[in-house]
Amino acid sequence: MIKRIDRTSTTSWSPATEKEPLLALGSVAGALDASFSSKAELEIYSLNLNSTDKNLLKVHSITSNSRFNRIAWGATHLACGKENGELDIWETKSLLKKTDKPFYSTKLSGPVRGLDFNPITTNLLASGALDGEIFIWDLNQVNSPYEPGARSQRLEDVTALAWNKQVSYILASGSSNGYSVIWDLRNRKELIKINNPNGRKPITAISWNPDIPTQLLTCSDDDANPVILMWDLRNASAPEKTLSGHSKGVLSMDWCPKDSELLLSCGKDNRTIVWDTLRGVPIGDLVHSSNWSFDTKWCPRNPDLCVVASYDGRVSVHSIQGASNHPEEDIFSPPPPVHQDIDPTDPFAQIGMVPTNSNQRVQQPIFTLPHPPKWLRKSIGAVWGFGGKLAIFDSAHGSRVSIKSIPINEEFVFRTSQLEYILQSANPEITSQYCDYMKDSEFVKSEKDKDIWKFMKTLFAANSADLIRDFIGFDGSFEKDVRLSAILEKLNMNNSQENQEAETPAKEPFSIFSGKQTEEADIDKIITKAIIVGDYEMAVNVCVATNRMADAFMLSYYGGPELVEKVQLEYFKKNSKVRSYSRLLENIYHGDLTDVVEHAKLDGNDSWKDLLALVCTYAKPEEYAHYYSTLGNRMVVSSGGDRKHVAALCYLGAGEMEKVVSLWCQGQPNKRTVIPGDNIELLNLIEKISIFSQAISYHDQDLVLQDPQDNYALSDLYDLFIDYAYAAATQNKIDAAFRFLEQVPPHYIPSKPLPDVGILRDRVYTAFNYKQAVNGQPPVFPFERVNVFDGEKLRRENEAAEKARSAVSNQYQSFQANNSAPQNSWNNQSYGEQSRFPQYNQYQGTTYNQYSGSTQYPPVGSSYGQPPIGNPYNVSPAPPPINSYNQPPAPGYGTTPPISNPYTAQAPSFTPGPPSVTAANQWIPPPATSYNSAPPVTAASRVNSTGHAPPIAEAHYEPPTFVAPNANQNFNYPLPRQDSIVSQPPPPIEPKLCN
Repeated sequence: MIKRIDRTSTTSWSPATEKEPLLALGSVAGALDASFSSKAELEIYSLNLNSTDKNLLKVHSITSNSRFNRIAWGATHLACGKENGELDIWETKSLLKKTDKPFYSTKLSGPVRGLDFNPITTNLLASGALDGEIFIWDLNQVNSPYEPGARSQRLEDVTALAWNKQVSYILASGSSNGYSVIWDLRNRKELIKINNPNGRKPITAISWNPDIPTQLLTCSDDDANPVILMWDLRNASAPEKTLSGHSKGVLSMDWCPKDSELLLSCGKDNRTIVWDTLRGVPIGDLVHSSNWSFDTKWCPRNPDLCVVASYDGRVSVHSIQGASNHPEEDIFSPPPPVHQDIDPTDPFAQIGMVPTNSNQRVQQPIFTLPHPPKWLRKSIGAVWGFGGKLAIFDSAHGSRVSIKSIPINEEFVFRTSQLEYILQSANPEITSQYCDYMKDSEFVKSEKDKDIWKFMKTLFAANSADLIRDFIGFDGSFEKDVRLSAILEKLNMNNSQENQEAETPAKEPFSIFSGKQTEEADIDKIITKAIIVGDYEMAVNVCVATNRMADAFMLSYYGGPELVEKVQLEYFKKNSKVRSYSRLLENIYHGDLTDVVEHAKLDGNDSWKDLLALVCTYAKPEEYAHYYSTLGNRMVVSSGGDRKHVAALCYLGAGEMEKVVSLWCQGQPNKRTVIPGDNIELLNLIEKISIFSQAISYHDQDLVLQDPQDNYALSDLYDLFIDYAYAAATQNKIDAAFRFLEQVPPHYIPSKPLPDVGILRDRVYTAFNYKQAVNGQPPVFPFERVNVFDGEKLRRENEAAEKARSAVSNQYQSFQANNSAPQNSWNNQSYGEQSRFPQYNQYQGTTYNQYSGSTQYPPVGSSYGQPPIGNPYNVSPAPPPINSYNQPPAPGYGTTPPISNPYTAQAPSFTPGPPSVTAANQWIPPPATSYNSAPPVTAASRVNSTGHAPPIAEAHYEPPTFVAPNANQNFNYPLPRQDSIVSQPPPPIEPKLCN
């Protein structure tokens, strides 16, 4: 309970347009409190929810000359129907300003018990009084009311009025004689009449469905049938649904305006019930009172609140969600005390101080809703599904769920689509253009990434060495070095002067042998003599020995290739440690750059470019990978600058996938992004790895291994693929996700907190329309298969059941064809004194017909001889029907003797008829009445090997109490136990027909 006030009043809530819910109370007609006060008041109360006080806060009160039957609060006015026939209409604003003069007042033919404002056309008010008097009041022309049509002959005193919640010109009226009439104000006529099927009982309330304009509820104060009837005006001949839950007459009800599945009702059983109108069942009791509850309404402003008024002198406000400001009173609610000041000297006044139920405490129910009401349910919602699917529901458009593919990151989707197109094309020219696009793209912001895309473009060209030299900027010019350029300029100038002087060489005499007597002159003589005699080897040896390497090279040219090679080796031996270019020239001469690549110092940031250019110039294409890898290894272990970035470039040229992935993954965070597809760094890495893999035509050997491995060389790459596949799948790029999951070994277990690769592979595989994997086999199902349904077993059982049904049908058709008997074909025919089922025959040799002696029948309980229903052959006397108390008729009127009768009781006669057969020629067993039914047939005995048992459904059978003939004592005759019934009865006996 939220709030309360001790009043015996009819109620009405303020409209939903009011900022704060207000409650109008009017002293109800026909009731007194314990003090017998005749005072009548119209009161306005505020809920005052911010206060801990349990009582409502009075806003205004007006003394009235008569008590109230109905109060209706519209959008701008408040209407009161009084017991004396007066109709008062108050303007809400004036009333809240505590005015005492109504906006309009008039007197009708009698007590006004029907009153309702139109919820759509808010200026219309309907009132109802005696003899079917109904007026429609236009508040804009209040002096000119009109009737909805010709006065109905079906209506007597109007007890209830209700406007349709969807159609503004439809009005429902209820009468004291049980009739309800629906009016069409547009055509000013009576539209349809509804008759209370329970008789002429006053209609106490009418309520329209707020969502369905053709559905309404009626109720009456009939204690014999305390039900609420739900009508569908499309077929008003009978109620669509009956809501049973009250034990006495229903006095008031209200359909929740915000949730048509909820209904409030209260009545003479002191209960206020909340109903589920869809199922037509009570959800639970909201509140109990110590006297009749006569009025209940939902709050339009806050549908969680409702008000209940009862004749125990209390008006209480409740929450249907169980919220309460006073939980102690929700358990045991005492009756309200008498509020009037009592004169202690007045002996008659003392009587009113202690009502008869003053010590009574009503235990209150604990009410909970099984599901949230509509106003708390999500009117619209969405949930993400696998594959970037978004499931959206919108209750405003009915029970419809739409599934859309909505990308979370448009950049991710666009770049993934581009990459997928490049990978599918596998065209080097297109891929090279893609590298050009990426190096200048706005997606690539890092200079290092731009270098990588430039370098990868060289991998798709035939002249990759030239492009790599261009990439590193090594073109052989010295323009960038000012000092070297100056030296070159000077040397070129000297050379030009010497060349000009050489154009006119002097022809002067000379001596072949020097006349000097020095060591140098002697060496010259030796060399000269060797040249004269053609001994170039001697001349070369002397030159080499005297370190005249230039002369040695010139002389070796005339001595042949071997001599030239000898001079070159001697040159390298003497000068490789003196001049760096000599050592470089030695490596070039031998065609092996390993010494230079492994031992050349990496002094500056660009020294690696010199080595890379040297390799591109002198190495063979098949040697590139070795030298690039060697240089990359040196860059990894060296320090300073961007050596790892350079190493990655070298590994790219070498085609070292494992080393490239290892270097690139070092900069990746271990923590995955919260939103899949939002990791652009992951996408950048996948793009580079994918293009690189295509450039070198990489094939992972671990993919073909059948057994799991302890260590995978590309474990970091597999983690990237799994993470990217999950991100791509969430963006509805299922094809891309499947492609990269195919590049993960089947038995690989991620080393990072990633989605289970087996489950992800299975989901992607299933979502990709069951595409075959690379190896021609679908991925391994990630769960243990459990056979929860044996289809083969069910098929066998169905076939057996079908054969049994066919056998029963064929047998009965044969019986029907061969035994077309005249009327009363069972008369004067005996089956003998002994039944084939002795456990059912307790009469030991006597026939079953001990009274009439003319009609006998097969044993009760046999699977083939059940007596038919009814008396179609006019046997006299016909057995009377079983009465509503399930007692057998008097002996001699066609009743069957009880089964297993331990007493010697003579059985009355029974007149069977032909068996009943449906259109499908199947047996229909007779109803399980007290004495004309066979023992129940279990599932085990339903279909036997002979195929003669009809398909009878299992049912629990309670044995009746039988009054034995000639006895004044009741006895219970139990049926045989279920396990005593034979599972395979003997073949049926061919019935003998009478003449």
